[in-house]
Amino acid sequence: MTPFYYINRLLETNPSRIYDLGCGWNIFKKYIPNIVGVGAENPTSKFYHADVHDLVDDDYINNHQNYFESFFSINALHFYPIDDLKKVVLNFISMCRKHGRGFLALNFQRMFERAQN
Repeated sequence: MTPFYYINRLLETNPSRIYDLGCGWNIFKKYIPNIVGVGAENPTSKFYHADVHDLVDDDYINNHQNYFESFFSINALHFYPIDDLKKVVLNFISMCRKHGRGFLALNFQRMFERAQN
């Protein structure tokens, strides 16, 4: 239920699109049609449910500076080690337009696991 609270906060500004970075099943689109899921899974796989095929990596971030009016990422940017937490947060913020809104939730367990490798 918590993600829906924050997604509703994104909806308050009536954005034309809300991007879900690392959408996985793209489950929120079922409830909010103007969500655009961005996913890196193999597009021919039965596990691919994104609207846009792309990996949210450094190149993606650099190409989407000040891009999003409204976007979120829930437990998807976990492929960074915990030592890069500041970088992850600043990168996320850098993709938000002035007066835009974003919601970021991170999986710290996965980030800690990455730091150990």
